[in-house]
Amino acid sequence: MSRSVRTFMLMGNKWKLRYVNTLGKDVWGDCDFETRTVRISRQYPKKGILEVIIHECMHGGSNDMLSEPFIDECAGDIAKLLTRMGYNNVEE
Repeated sequence: MSRSVRTFMLMGNKWKLRYVNTLGKDVWGDCDFETRTVRISRQYPKKGILEVIIHECMHGGSNDMLSEPFIDECAGDIAKLLTRMGYNNVEE
């Protein structure tokens, strides 16, 4: 049984997770540091949503100090590992 996650802890801070209808063209997620909110687009294919969540959490956890190419590659690798382990059921 899954439950909807609305808040989570990241680097000792409470963050919010919100699903939104759209974030703009080719934007699948974003991170608002002021409100500590990760937003995920509902338009993103469910198969890749785990990678987007990891990606945005890495931005939030690093206070946006990591490069975009590093986060892209690392989030992709982590998502693949978790999917292979069976952790690919992400629900709103």
